Amino acid sequence: MKYLQLLIFLFIGSFTFAQFGIKANYTSYNLKVSAQGLSVSETVDGFGIGLDYAFELGKTSLIAGLNADFLSEDGDSETVITPSAVIRYPIGDSFGLRGGLALVNWSDVEDPIKASLLHLPIGLDVGVSEKISIIANYSIALGDRLDGEGKFTDNNFNIGLHYSF
Repeated sequence: MKYLQLLIFLFIGSFTFAQFGIKANYTSYNLKVSAQGLSVSETVDGFGIGLDYAFELGKTSLIAGLNADFLSEDGDSETVITPSAVIRYPIGDSFGLRGGLALVNWSDVEDPIKASLLHLPIGLDVGVSEKISIIANYSIALGDRLDGEGKFTDNNFNIGLHYSF
């Protein structure tokens, strides 16, 4: 199976324009727990870095990315690793819409909380120059991170700079 995935990756990469990129961003997670009619939410902020590889397929781009968000609150720190697959559709010379899937993975969780949860990132990017763009994303949790009674979600927002090689 790994060999088939590698062959598909090489095949697509050899017939399309592909490009590496890096990004740095501010990130904010809204952690919300609700159970038995009660709801508590908390916001945790931090910064993130990421790498991506974009395949241009006509007007649209398929972007495979890996991000690391470093969050801190009251002396406690947390790392969130997120692989993603996003499609970018241009809506002008310097604007683009983004949407896809991401798997948000928290590094330090305890039962009954799940470490990973699928998200729907949607966003917008604005090209500042040929190589630099500003990207804003809002990621919506597509499920529940809590096993058992209640619900725990971790929607997040990030905005940052992207540099394409």
